[in-house]
Amino acid sequence: MESKGIIKRIRGQDGLIRNYLGDFKFEFEKKEFKSSKKDGLSEDDIKEILNNYLISNGWSTQVAWGKSQGIDIVAFKGKERWIIEVKGCGSRSAMRVNYFLAILGETLQRMSDPNAKYSIALPDMKQYRNLWERLPRLAKERTGISIIFVNEDKQIEEVK
Repeated sequence: MESKGIIKRIRGQDGLIRNYLGDFKFEFEKKEFKSSKKDGLSEDDIKEILNNYLISNGWSTQVAWGKSQGIDIVAFKGKERWIIEVKGCGSRSAMRVNYFLAILGETLQRMSDPNAKYSIALPDMKQYRNLWERLPRLAKERTGISIIFVNEDKQIEEVK
């Protein structure tokens, strides 16, 4: 990582070597949709599918690819604004529960525009559907958050 400029290793006055972020730039580019049935959809797979869907339906988009900070997808159509947070499939059941809770928290923290539509997007998996069903109706109604399920055939279903 040091040779790539990602980190700098510097010896402190105490003699210990510490790691610091280096001077580097991430370059994100659109990648072709790649997923294997074995691994499930990654976060960027879902972003790519949603980005293509939104653009084909007249939305302009801003996508935070990779591990970029900020809102995952911001879409605009006329005066409409749609904020979408995305998570991938995760490798274990407990990880998926954490992803679900985290994505709800991230979305709530971004709810600053009373006129925007807010959604979370997850792979279409039984566990994520069950977690959404278990979320109280009152929470869904008061927040107005919808969920977008994306499957490996690039099909999208929004549920309120």
